[in-house]
Amino acid sequence: MNEILISIIMPAYNVSQFIDEAIDSILQQTHKNFELLICDDASTDDTLDKINQYNDSRIKLHINKKNIGYLKTCNFLASKANGEYITFQDADDASHCKRIELLLAVIKKDNADLVGSSRICNFGSNVEKITNYPTDHRAIVRSFSSIGSRSFFPNSVMFSQAVYKKIGLYRDCFNRIGAEDYDWILRASESFTLVNILQACYFYRDNPHSVSRTWQLDVNNVANMSPFIAYKMYLARVEGENEIAEYDKYTKKYLKYPISHLVVVRRLLTTGQYRQFIKLYIKMLGIYKLRVFFYIDFWLIFRDILRRVV
Repeated sequence: MNEILISIIMPAYNVSQFIDEAIDSILQQTHKNFELLICDDASTDDTLDKINQYNDSRIKLHINKKNIGYLKTCNFLASKANGEYITFQDADDASHCKRIELLLAVIKKDNADLVGSSRICNFGSNVEKITNYPTDHRAIVRSFSSIGSRSFFPNSVMFSQAVYKKIGLYRDCFNRIGAEDYDWILRASESFTLVNILQACYFYRDNPHSVSRTWQLDVNNVANMSPFIAYKMYLARVEGENEIAEYDKYTKKYLKYPISHLVVVRRLLTTGQYRQFIKLYIKMLGIYKLRVFFYIDFWLIFRDILRRVV
C-alpha cells in the first residue's frame, strides 16, 4: 500500500546555524513519502550553501531573488504543494521523527481537517518546557475567547488540501506585522474540524534573531496588537459584520497607540536584548516628547533589570 504524499513547507532566511537540524529532522521521519519544499528568501549568510549540500530527491529548492518575507514565502511554497496534506517546518526548529506519522494517524482516525500537536519550547537548553493545548474542536474554539490564545501551534499543524483550496493560507494584510497564522486558524475553525494531539512533536527554538524576535518601533507598533486585530476580524465575521472595516479601524488606532510600544521594550528586556532596549526607549522618549508616563514606566522597567541582575 502506497503512503500518502505529504508536503512540508520550509521558508528559510539567514538560518545557517540551525537549518541542518531542521532538514535532518524531516529526512528522518518514519513516514517516508513526502516532499520538502524549501525556499531561501534571499539569505545573506550561507543558508543556501547548507541546503545545497543535501542530495535527496524529496527536497525541492526554490530561491527568492529578493527578500519577500515569511508570509509571502509560505504562500508561495503552499501553492507548489502536491501532497494530499500540507504541514510546516520552520528552518530554525525541528520535529520528532514520528511527527508526520502521528498527525496523519489522527487525521484518519478522527476524520479531522487540521491536526496540531503540543510543542517543546527552547529545546536543547536548560529551560525546556512542554506547552499543551486543548485537544478537541469545541475546547479549541472556546479558547479563542482569550485574545491571542495559542490553542494551536501553527507550525505543528497538518491540514488537508481541501482546507487550502477553500481558505488559502496567509492573508497579505498581515504581512510583516505577524499573527497571520492566528488569523488563518481562526478562519479555518469556522469551516473545518480542529484537533490537537497531546504528544509534543514539534521542537520550537526560542531564537532571539528570528523574525518574531526582531522589533522595529514603527512596524511592530501594530504588530504587537496584531493578534487582537485578527480576533476582532474573527468576531466581525461571526457576527456578519465587515471584517475589513475592523482591520482598518484598529490598524489606524494602534499606529498611534503608545502602550504597544511599551510591549516592544518589555519584550526586548525579557529576552536580554538590553542595548536594543535602551536605544528603542530613547527613541520612544523623543517621539512622545518625554511624557511623564514613560518616565514612570522606565523606572518600573529599570527596577525589573536590577532584580534580574541582583
